[in-house]
Amino acid sequence: MTTSGVRGLQIGGLRLTIDPLLPVVIILIGWLLSERYFPPYTIGYLPEVNYFLGGAASVLLTFSILFHELGHATAARISKLGIDRIHLLLFGGMAELKHRPVTAYQELSIAVSGPLASFLLAGLVWSAKSWIDPENTLLIILFQFVVHINVLLAGFNLIPIFPLDGGRAARAFVWLLLGKFHTASVVTLYLSYTLIVLIMLAGIADLTLYSTPYGLLILLLAAYLFYTVSGGKKELTHKPEFVDLLYRLDSPYSLQETVRQIQESDSRYLPRTVLPVLTDNYLQGVVHGQHVQNLHQKFTAADIDRSFESLQKEVSRGTYIDLSKRESYSNDVVFHSDYVPVVQNGYFLGLCDAYELRFWLNQNELYDPAKPYDPADVIPDAYCD
Repeated sequence: MTTSGVRGLQIGGLRLTIDPLLPVVIILIGWLLSERYFPPYTIGYLPEVNYFLGGAASVLLTFSILFHELGHATAARISKLGIDRIHLLLFGGMAELKHRPVTAYQELSIAVSGPLASFLLAGLVWSAKSWIDPENTLLIILFQFVVHINVLLAGFNLIPIFPLDGGRAARAFVWLLLGKFHTASVVTLYLSYTLIVLIMLAGIADLTLYSTPYGLLILLLAAYLFYTVSGGKKELTHKPEFVDLLYRLDSPYSLQETVRQIQESDSRYLPRTVLPVLTDNYLQGVVHGQHVQNLHQKFTAADIDRSFESLQKEVSRGTYIDLSKRESYSNDVVFHSDYVPVVQNGYFLGLCDAYELRFWLNQNELYDPAKPYDPADVIPDAYCD
């Protein structure tokens, strides 16, 4: 169980965080643009103009990256997937989902929405440029930069190499064709490596046969793409065992001990958990962790013990996952909390990340739905010890 403790800024209901060194990078990029990019376009102007343009362009580049990530976030919201935050990195950004897409169509729409947002921003700025007074050359130069950088941002991200947007879109297409998420991920990994090799060969051919200035840039691009794939390889090859997704509780079980165990692990998880009420290890009811946390803030331990019974709710759809009941984890289920009890025919196995377990169960890659499981089958004795 992990979570981010960084609060960040709130923008339209979205949490925005930035790398602490991003302002330094913005200044550095602004300086490079003022020294290298803008001087050929500003002949006849004072040298200080280039620094103004470089600073403005660097800020607009950062905004363009943010706009790109907002495209992903908007598509995720339309797909009813929560956004944990938008994080601006030193050279790029990412929209972090609270839960993974559950269908190939969702992943495809979220993946392509970022480049589409960049193309949209380029189009809007291009249209706005036509309204500028032709004599306002500096503003036209700045707008042209924004158009070019957004087209470049969209085009680069559409390269079908993971974890770029194009790579995620490619995985979604293979997922649609094969119907298996993990298989599609592995295919995407090999596709990414194949394309990188082809790009590298193109760079070598350019250097040896044509000796243009682009050969070295192509090789640097191949190296960078290899680095990005290496960073995303773990995600592509990840296929958990059932036991990996199970959070075991201390035995013998008691509600009070479960609360203590969760708080000792990380108290931030308590309000995000549905707690089981058990009789002979069978699920009889649930208590919402948020209510328990509210009690801890107001009452003594003795008062809390007496209040547990009043907090108990009936087991209902969205408060648990039963391996023997597919309707308890179908994709249309809205879970009451991030972490819920997982049972088999009512027998309690442990707590789980509801959305993660639901995803893998619906991929039919964790267990055979036609075969009822004995807990001893899914939880090795060594693990229980």
